[in-house]
Amino acid sequence: MEREEVFEYVDQKYQTKPEYLWRKYPKYSVLRHQDNRKWYGLVMDVKPEKLGS
Repeated sequence: MEREEVFEYVDQKYQTKPEYLWRKYPKYSVLRHQDNRKWYGLVMDVKPEKLGS
C-alpha cells in the first residue's frame, strides 16, 4: 500500500488528514484522532535493513 492510498483510506474512514510537523522531514506525517488529538499513525520512510526479519 502506498502513502497516498493510506491517506485516502483514513480520510474516508476517519475523516483524518495527514499533518506534516517536521521541516527536516517534509514527507513524514502524523495521523491524529479528532477527539483528543493523540497520534494514531506515523507515516515515514524506513530503510528495509532497519526492519529486521
